[in-house]
Amino acid sequence: MCGAKVVRMTLSGPGQDLLERFLAVTMEGTIPKNGDVVHVDEIAAKFAVFYEKVRNVVHYHDEHLVRKIFILRAIRRRLFLVLASQKNIAAEPLVRELVRAGYLANDSVGNTKIAEVQGIIDNYYELTRQIKAIHRRSAGLPDWVLDLTVSAIEEALFPLDVNDELAFDLLYKTIRSNLVVRGAQAKETEKDTQLFIAMQRVFLRADGAQIQYRLLLILYPDWKTLSGDAREAFVRELPRIKNDFDKLPRGRLSPLFVKFCNHYNIVYSTVRDILNEARGHETLQEVLTSEEALERVTRVVYERRLQEEFIRFKRIAVFSVVSFFLSKIAIGLLAEIPIERATDTFSLPVTIFSVLFPPVLMFIIIILFVRLPSEANLRLIVYEVKKSFYDPWPREYGIQVPAQQSVVMKFFVTFFYLAISIGIFFLATKVLLSLNFSIANSVIFLLFTSLVVATGVKIYNRAQNLSLEEENAGTLAFIFDLFIMPFVILGHWMIARLTRFSVITIAINLIIELPFQIFIEFLENLRRFIKIKKEEID
Repeated sequence: MCGAKVVRMTLSGPGQDLLERFLAVTMEGTIPKNGDVVHVDEIAAKFAVFYEKVRNVVHYHDEHLVRKIFILRAIRRRLFLVLASQKNIAAEPLVRELVRAGYLANDSVGNTKIAEVQGIIDNYYELTRQIKAIHRRSAGLPDWVLDLTVSAIEEALFPLDVNDELAFDLLYKTIRSNLVVRGAQAKETEKDTQLFIAMQRVFLRADGAQIQYRLLLILYPDWKTLSGDAREAFVRELPRIKNDFDKLPRGRLSPLFVKFCNHYNIVYSTVRDILNEARGHETLQEVLTSEEALERVTRVVYERRLQEEFIRFKRIAVFSVVSFFLSKIAIGLLAEIPIERATDTFSLPVTIFSVLFPPVLMFIIIILFVRLPSEANLRLIVYEVKKSFYDPWPREYGIQVPAQQSVVMKFFVTFFYLAISIGIFFLATKVLLSLNFSIANSVIFLLFTSLVVATGVKIYNRAQNLSLEEENAGTLAFIFDLFIMPFVILGHWMIARLTRFSVITIAINLIIELPFQIFIEFLENLRRFIKIKKEEID
């Protein structure tokens, strides 16, 4: 394929639109002048950056969500601080905190951006005030509006990269205009919405709040600047809007669209990397109009993507293991060891084994199951990239809806698997008890094993998303999946619902973070005071 002669290709409608928009992007810098920016003390910033790096070790969130979580933490903490004074949160201290923590560069945010963030915060206060006045039972609306506000602040300070946006639009237009759903009737609006949500979730790694914020921008593009009767009418509609948004991920087609987008995730990443590689406008035009050039650039960015993704997988695995390890030690010190000493069942070898087993298990999962795709995968990716850019080119994207099971069959399958799951956990507990584990130690050991297995499967699935090759599952793979899925389901449930109640996270939020942020602001003001006094001396 790489030896093909140079052929001038005709771009498809979406491909031509991407090229024109790319050519229209200005290359001027956006950093304002020094006199119009947020500047923080470098010494205080070093403390804050170090603290943030240490704190992130105890989380196993994706990297792209860490920044958003930081903004939410900062706003909740500042809501607590201003509660007694009845004042609104000021945008500038919030931005300063982001700069100190290293999420924003020093001297990079100007007054205009601060004013934009302040407008978003003021809108939050006004919306929550009207929610309390109009809706007697708010049903979580204030918290939901806060999540939307955090997403709005993040996108104001960290707008989506232009190449991410161009690649997203190209794939959405190409797929949507050639998408066929087989096996079920689906309205065009349903396909539009489900494809948008799945692509946001898979391609851009957006969480639920970010997706709902972007949907809200489509339906109500001026929701952050409404006033008077328009804002009141919007507030009255909020319960219905929230209810409709909450139903979307639970739709019958939602899992199928997510699975479909996971399969094509590597195509999106490759298109985005091609745009990043073609930094000059003329270079991109030459690449897109030459089939040979497009193949060559695709190979380069694909091989680089493989290396970057596997480094990221290993980093996620390390952070996850460290988090499990520290949480296990904390629970052992606070619960396991005291209980075992009180019941005279403490065993040092068992305790050491239960602490070391999770990192060893994660290491085994990474070594045995996370592998690079084969050479055939590159040929498939090149073909799919050409489908996205060129016209005419054979293209059809299909989603097959499986036939619905009868109620009786669904009951027997669920009952059978529930029985197997109970049997597996029962046998695992019997084995642990035979190895001198106590009941408490056995339960906690199984819970942490489930967390590790669920995280390992998540990393494995991410690795599989780098490949367009169909996975051939044999009998042994089926039996293996049958026995590990109870642990995966339990671990996934715990990750989704219990991480916010992590002992270490609660301790950090309530005992460490608030005093630390106060100390950092005090240190910055102290250094500013000393600097002023020093300059006053002739």
